[in-house]
Amino acid sequence: MSFDVTSGTMHQYTFRWSHAEHVRAQRATLRYMRGGWKFTVLPVALAAFLLLLVISPLVVGARSWGEVWPAVLPYAVVLVVIMILVRWGTPWLAARRVERNDPSVKGEFRHVVADGGLAIQTVAASVQLTWEHLANVIETPEFFLFYSTPQTAYFTPKRVIPAPDLRALRDMIRAHVGNRARLLSGDAPAA
Repeated sequence: MSFDVTSGTMHQYTFRWSHAEHVRAQRATLRYMRGGWKFTVLPVALAAFLLLLVISPLVVGARSWGEVWPAVLPYAVVLVVIMILVRWGTPWLAARRVERNDPSVKGEFRHVVADGGLAIQTVAASVQLTWEHLANVIETPEFFLFYSTPQTAYFTPKRVIPAPDLRALRDMIRAHVGNRARLLSGDAPAA
């Protein structure tokens, strides 16, 4: 179902894609998505497991660190690599994949938030999502994240939203999304 983005109230924002911004948006998407706790809790759990791995041989009877480190080192290296990949590698790899495979990144992105929903136009594609088809909308200090599924979001950088638009945009999102919106209360744009 499509809607007329020119009827009623609308907010229009244009920006160009950047790798670094996509990485930050991907991290925010992972942080706030349903099930995203895995990406914040998993590194802490792995760090605790690593600490346990290092301490346990000393507790159960190893006489010196020299006896312990050859057995513990390979596991410690693997756990550290996993922590790095989960925290920093996943968003970077996702942005790299988009950069290589999506022709949209070569032109401007136009996001329109209207009474009918969210419309996105790029040089390669157009997408229209009605409010009913958005799983939720989350505002972070840097982005508005429009989740089309509980794990996938389109992002609008707040840097392209004029400060006077923020309150009206939040009000529109609240009116259409209701309790599926988690928005900040302040009206100051991101730095």
